[in-house]
Amino acid sequence: MNDLCTSLLETLETPTLNTGEVRMLNPLALAYIGDGVHELLVRTYVISKYKGSIHKQNQRVVKMIKATAQSAALRNLENFLTEEEMAIVKRGRNAKSLTVPKNTSVAEYRLATGFEALLGWLFLNDEKARLTQIVAEAIRLSELAETSNTRHKEQPCE
Repeated sequence: MNDLCTSLLETLETPTLNTGEVRMLNPLALAYIGDGVHELLVRTYVISKYKGSIHKQNQRVVKMIKATAQSAALRNLENFLTEEEMAIVKRGRNAKSLTVPKNTSVAEYRLATGFEALLGWLFLNDEKARLTQIVAEAIRLSELAETSNTRHKEQPCE
């Protein structure tokens, strides 16, 4: 996963914003960028790892990028993040959005926004190695949760 993300990110040119300009961006703008980067990396991963119809692949992608998966990943990654990264997460989490979540709680939606803001901040600061680490771990956690859910469903009732 890391090699795949790294090679994909190397082909993307990061906009020419300096660190100060990135720091001044609205956290929702960071989340907007982070959402796109996250979805692109997860789609690329799924296409390269799983065979099947685009419909099935898209269903897998949606499970990995939905707000509940992002908030769960963030909760598991908190001790892995630096103070500066946690500050970006908090800015994203606390940003006032007019969007109302449809299939999740407001708390999970805000955590997911914080996660996306972090990814956007890392991308715009050209921190591709760190971005790759975090996305790869989020994917690993999502797949682990999916495997756990599948096993649980297969358990016979007693």
